[in-house]
Amino acid sequence: MVRMIFLGFLLLALISALVHAQPNDGDPLHVQVFEDYLETVIASGPQLTSLHIAIILGEVNARFADVMSLAAFQPDALRTTHLIYSDYGEYYIEAKIDGDIVVRDTNTDDLVTTFNGHSTYVWEIKISDTADRVASSDDEGNVLIWDPFTGTTLTEVTSFNQRPAVSISWNRDGSQISVVFADSEVVSIFDSSSGELVDTITTPTTAFCARFHPSLDRLAVCDLASTLIFDFITDSVTDLVDSQGKPLESTRLEWNADGTGLAIATLDGQIVLWNSVDGSLNALKGTLLETRSLQWSPHEDFLLGVGRQIARVWRMSDKTIVDTLDIPPLLAVATWRTPYQVTYIDALGYRQTTQPYPTQIPATTAASTPAPTTAP
Repeated sequence: MVRMIFLGFLLLALISALVHAQPNDGDPLHVQVFEDYLETVIASGPQLTSLHIAIILGEVNARFADVMSLAAFQPDALRTTHLIYSDYGEYYIEAKIDGDIVVRDTNTDDLVTTFNGHSTYVWEIKISDTADRVASSDDEGNVLIWDPFTGTTLTEVTSFNQRPAVSISWNRDGSQISVVFADSEVVSIFDSSSGELVDTITTPTTAFCARFHPSLDRLAVCDLASTLIFDFITDSVTDLVDSQGKPLESTRLEWNADGTGLAIATLDGQIVLWNSVDGSLNALKGTLLETRSLQWSPHEDFLLGVGRQIARVWRMSDKTIVDTLDIPPLLAVATWRTPYQVTYIDALGYRQTTQPYPTQIPATTAASTPAPTTAP
């Protein structure tokens, strides 16, 4: 605790130095917003898990060192914390570090609506399968369900928990939403229409992420010490283990569309695929440290993993890496724009979109590893 407070004061001193080092034509508001947010984070430190603290305190020095070394950058892009496209391609959602959310038309980039329900950092944004509702959660424990075309709040989850809501997920029919609050050993399940609590699931240690299975009968949970599959039908729990019989320590996970595969990010940087049919577990090539998100492409030909400073794209047909993207270490933003293209914010703060990834290895190069296909 003492060490954390010391690091916190050191961090604020560095940020203060950065504020005063800004050129006259710089963006002190950008730094001020970040400074205010980090003060809040440090003040609520005891409510956060050790991984949260490691991510925030461990990366911010590198983050601001990068900013200070840039001759020119786009402050507005660097404030972006989330970028997500609807599967139907109608719109995309962008969230800023202060909680502002806008919805834009994917084709024209015209503003569709704004959502003003959050006044602090947004942890997760999830679009329902029908794309007509969006769920978002913030640093004060608010979980809101809203209309992406009008910006109207439809449901506010009834919770007295003021800790950050770090993970949310829809079930397939959109009737329920799971929520994980920071430093909690409980996954809460709410009715998405009324916002009322309908069930809770207790985990052995602090939960970090939860995802509904597409069939509605299971829930996958990572609690840092293990990866658990809760079966609502049999009222049983499966604890996934590695090849040596040790619990699979994980930080992120994501089901594919039919629920036969679960992508898992382990604490040591491995990305593994669990086959829910035969129970097999297979590791993908390469590592991804401090994974923030795992995203299947809309047609599931690829898997995108967003980690610290880089994002990786794996092709599922041969389980190889087809691209590695450089991204900022703190505000890591990358998402599927189309079934074959990723849009991301690069290390300099510019928004980029990759060239389409090939779904199959060309016959002439089948024996070699494909080169990255990122557009300049």
